[in-house]
Amino acid sequence: MSVTVEGGDEVIAALKRLGRNVDAEVGAAVEEGGEVIRQEANRLAPGPHVVMEVEEGKGFASANIGPDEEHWYYRFFETGAGRHLITGTPLAFEGKRGMVVTGAVDHPGMAADPFLRPAFDGKQGEARDRVEARLKKAVNG
Repeated sequence: MSVTVEGGDEVIAALKRLGRNVDAEVGAAVEEGGEVIRQEANRLAPGPHVVMEVEEGKGFASANIGPDEEHWYYRFFETGAGRHLITGTPLAFEGKRGMVVTGAVDHPGMAADPFLRPAFDGKQGEARDRVEARLKKAVNG
């Protein structure tokens, strides 16, 4: 999902005239707006392991929001998963009655229970307002 700031070229020009580090200011604004969505995603997620990385470039920034590396499997909550076979040599995991060691497990799959999309849909206006306020503050002092 992408959000473009209307009048962004004028904001960048104003920041440059003021001698501000444009990439840092835009990155900070995107981080502030993204934090609104990250917090909501954490509230809706199966656990509080949603993180954000902000990438800055020449007059642009992007916020990548999603589960941390250890909780990669949260993507299945977002999209669901069909029935599938999980194999291993051996496959070992903690089951309801203790350690299970087997060659394969027939996983029944799971329905989607999204948290990222609802967080974005519900908080994008507030996030946009935060980005705008941060940029105005940077320009106006």
